[in-house]
Amino acid sequence: MVSNLLRQVAVAIALVFMLWSNLGGGGRDEANRSPEMYTAYPTAFSPAQYTFAVWAPIFLGCIALTVYQGLPAMRHDSRFQTLGWLVAVAFLLTAATAYTPIGISNAVITALVIALALAYLTAARAEPQTAGFAWCVRIPLALFLGWCAVATILNGCQFAVSLGFPVGPVPAALLIAIAATAGVGAVLRWHELTFGLVLVWAFWGIVAAQPGVQPILVASVAGSVALLGAMAFTMRGVPGAPVAGP
Repeated sequence: MVSNLLRQVAVAIALVFMLWSNLGGGGRDEANRSPEMYTAYPTAFSPAQYTFAVWAPIFLGCIALTVYQGLPAMRHDSRFQTLGWLVAVAFLLTAATAYTPIGISNAVITALVIALALAYLTAARAEPQTAGFAWCVRIPLALFLGWCAVATILNGCQFAVSLGFPVGPVPAALLIAIAATAGVGAVLRWHELTFGLVLVWAFWGIVAAQPGVQPILVASVAGSVALLGAMAFTMRGVPGAPVAGP
């Protein structure tokens, strides 16, 4: 069907636009780039700059997903009928974050998290759960969703600061605890270790940016232990693990 080919092309175009907007010649002006935004709107929830290196595997995962869904063998695969369009929307929303100032960007990234959540749930419920599908689709989406969930909280904190409401160590610690609780639930419900890994990475990035701040350290340690425990429990045996094949 022409619609299936159109879907594959749409995902590829959306990927190129996302990468160009965030890494290439498009996107935000200097005042709205990440380092400048964190300087302008400092919060106790802001992670160290190196933490944002997570975008490298996220973008690589997006490339893998795009190539995988674009294979001729996947053109009529029922797993991508809805999933492909959700992925294209998520890529376009990610690109849009590079063009929107704080405030509007909060609405955009919230929409992005919703699109990614729907995409992940669609992928998690798809059959069959093959090894290729898991590595090229489900895991990249989990990584993308987990990090953007953290970014949504961070953007909310920055927006609060822009309105004159500081976000100190205690509120930041509470947000870490909430994120960890949600992450534990996601790991246990969907048997997705990637959620736990990306949250632990984010928590210790926050600790690195706020050295010696006890509420943040305590929340991060407790959250990390809970997540690692959930991941260990999940690794004991996952029913319905991916089977061999594309």
